[in-house]
Amino acid sequence: MNIDVLLAIWTAAVVALFVGVVYPAIRKDAQLRKEVDYTLVKQYCELVTASLFEQAYHDCLAESYRDDLPAGVYLDAQIKRRNEYGNLKRWEFRKADPGRTLYLPVNEVQILYKLHYEKKTALGWIIATNAEGEWKIIGTYSERMYLMVW
Repeated sequence: MNIDVLLAIWTAAVVALFVGVVYPAIRKDAQLRKEVDYTLVKQYCELVTASLFEQAYHDCLAESYRDDLPAGVYLDAQIKRRNEYGNLKRWEFRKADPGRTLYLPVNEVQILYKLHYEKKTALGWIIATNAEGEWKIIGTYSERMYLMVW
């Protein structure tokens, strides 16, 4: 076989793989990010902005996160953040890093936000999963991925 024919077959196979497998996965990742951003994160940030910390804790955080972060510690961290940064005014999507497990029907999304407070602007990650049957937050972190309640 001619090398040009082999190269053409290989190129066609790569393009078919991208169109058939990679591109749909990229689209699904974008849909997951939007779903989490427009529902869970919006709800969480609106509750925090309204100082409804207890409701945000119970409605938006996954059981595993609540096990690691007792309600009293969460409330104290929210009050401390509010005293230091002021009230959360708005949040802007920056980027998302979707993740998925190969053998389980569980998805995870890591989303970076620019957080605009009254006194300061900061970057913060939310990591969410649908492991409990619906999207829940399993962690909130600083830009450098240190635990940060926001």
